[in-house]
Amino acid sequence: PIWNPRPNGQKPGRWPTVNDMSKILIADNSPWLAALTARKIEAELNLRVRTVGSYSDAVQMVHDSSPEFSTALTGLCFPDASVGAMVDLLLAKDIPTIVFSGKSDDRLRDELLSRKVVDYVLKTAPRSLDHIVSLIREIQRNPAIKLLVVEGSPTRRSRITERLEVRRYQVFEASDGYEALRLLDQQPDIHIVIIDYDMPDMDG
Repeated sequence: PIWNPRPNGQKPGRWPTVNDMSKILIADNSPWLAALTARKIEAELNLRVRTVGSYSDAVQMVHDSSPEFSTALTGLCFPDASVGAMVDLLLAKDIPTIVFSGKSDDRLRDELLSRKVVDYVLKTAPRSLDHIVSLIREIQRNPAIKLLVVEGSPTRRSRITERLEVRRYQVFEASDGYEALRLLDQQPDIHIVIIDYDMPDMDG
């Protein structure tokens, strides 16, 4: 466990651990890859994993699932749906979604990230499964982690906050140093502060 030191000596608390009651959904049209990925997640994170190979099975499983899935890992192409339909289904259910694809396409990746998927991971990338495990571990822990974004530009602040919220952090915003200090007094258990240097009134 890591403590994040604070000027007044307070400690915001230990980093949260992975919730072993969570369920992970893997949707992929390759049964062997889905099984391999599921075994790795179960072994390293001690999480329950369910796999599906078609869009129709995913619809049924998402509908019937209790508790809901905490994270989904999906490909893009399924024989019974249009390309990307699985992503639409999962995002509509507000399930943090990682796209696992064999297609290297920067424009497609940017489009999916703009739709608020967690990440776009290439199946052919070195250590791709390790990266997926790391992402899932992060998503499980992040709801208990508070971050403060201190940024003078509303546009940049909004973009940073959006990406952090996609990964399920609790995010607070401040437009300058004074507002940040007030928020830190109100939320003494904030773990991380992301600070811009060039800001009005009080800079970084």
